[in-house]
Amino acid sequence: MAFVFCNQFDEVTEQRVRDYYNTLSEKDGRRFAAFEAERLGRGGITYLADVLGALGAIH
Repeated sequence: MAFVFCNQFDEVTEQRVRDYYNTLSEKDGRRFAAFEAERLGRGGITYLADVLGALGAIH
């Protein structure tokens, strides 16, 4: 059984999240990514890592 993440952002929101993330320092970017991943719930870490291209920054 495959898990399908349902709380995805639309394309415009994904771009805004990426743009905002790229303006932050590494420390603040990690905090932002962790907050957003937790807010998104189950599957949020993996999904946000794909959006940001920053898997190491979230764990």
